[in-house]
Amino acid sequence: MKHFIHESARLGANTTLGYGVVIEEGVEIGDQVSISHNAVILAGTRIGSGTIIESGSIIGRQPRPSAVTSRPASLQPGTIIGEHCRIGANAVIYAGVEMEEGVLIGDLAYVREKTRLGRYVTMGALTWCGYVAVGDYSKIQGGCGLIGTYEDHVFVGPLVVALDDPTMDRKHNAPFVGPHVKRGARIGGGAVLFPGITVGCDAVVAAGAVVMRDVPDRKLVAGNPAKVIMDVPEDQHLQDSPEREE
Repeated sequence: MKHFIHESARLGANTTLGYGVVIEEGVEIGDQVSISHNAVILAGTRIGSGTIIESGSIIGRQPRPSAVTSRPASLQPGTIIGEHCRIGANAVIYAGVEMEEGVLIGDLAYVREKTRLGRYVTMGALTWCGYVAVGDYSKIQGGCGLIGTYEDHVFVGPLVVALDDPTMDRKHNAPFVGPHVKRGARIGGGAVLFPGITVGCDAVVAAGAVVMRDVPDRKLVAGNPAKVIMDVPEDQHLQDSPEREE
């Protein structure tokens, strides 16, 4: 099975292509990029040097919402993937996404438009995110559904869900506001973050907690609804853990 490369696409030195790869118009690919079998790189995408795109991934898809969606779509700029990133098998990365260097996206992940991922972000398999900003060195485990803002060095456990519509589709003109998770905060597996809440610096949300109100800096919350249980120990504060700094 041959691949297709549009005549306007630019491929850097020592880039390798698997079987069935499609590269559309205006794509720019750096040096030593590996694109595996049946991957599709759509128009206007830019991929930095040393990046690996695994089999079956789709990069640069434009959003096409249903006729009844409450969030209308618009034409997005081409996807930008930084140097030395890795995109897992069968991942879908929309147009309007920007990734900085060293980002790892797991298999079957789904990254929607208006998303920015900072340096060395890790996103696990089967995670969905969109309209989200994630800071440098943050770790998002598998199976999450995320929206909102996550600052540097945030940890998000598996199966965490973040919400952004406080009316649950009753008011179509209501603003969408996701949670804001501040630097160094940690979210346990299976937690639910309500629209518009803030999780403070170095705060901890216990596994399975339902966070309906703001979490103060350096407090641990647990339960449904989540309540403050204790202070986060000082030796777990990010500034006291230099090995986790960049």
